[in-house]
Amino acid sequence: MRMKRLCAAAFVCAAAVCLGGCAAKEDGAVTVYGFCGESEAVEIAGGVIVDTPKEDTFYGGEMRWKGDERGITGYTASYTLDGKTLLESAVVDETGGALDMNDSLGTIAGEGSLDGLTLAALDGRLLLTLETTAADGTADVIEIAIDVRQITLSGK
Repeated sequence: MRMKRLCAAAFVCAAAVCLGGCAAKEDGAVTVYGFCGESEAVEIAGGVIVDTPKEDTFYGGEMRWKGDERGITGYTASYTLDGKTLLESAVVDETGGALDMNDSLGTIAGEGSLDGLTLAALDGRLLLTLETTAADGTADVIEIAIDVRQITLSGK
């Protein structure tokens, strides 16, 4: 229940921020999607995809670690859609300490990078794979199916 409230709040905030900046880019359709997901160990909230005629933006959202951090010294987070990587970020601690696993998962933007996306193409097919490495060398892979919601579709 808490996750659903977090997702709803993130969607509303993301829509307000994105629509304010996107509406002025160009006459034409602007589609905004919000997404979130969770597993026993990690929760993702506030992810946003903005599809405009000129530029597409994919914001990976915020990761909140719920599991045992067990001295995680590195991770790679990859968003994929049907095997194609949309966004990948990696963090490695080189100081000898453990990472704070509560982090932003990055942003990518570009012309045409997400063209043709629809809610049907995203929902149930967008996947986050989180690969972690602990100080003792233990590796773990967590896969999270991402819940995608269309926030808005506008055009002139």
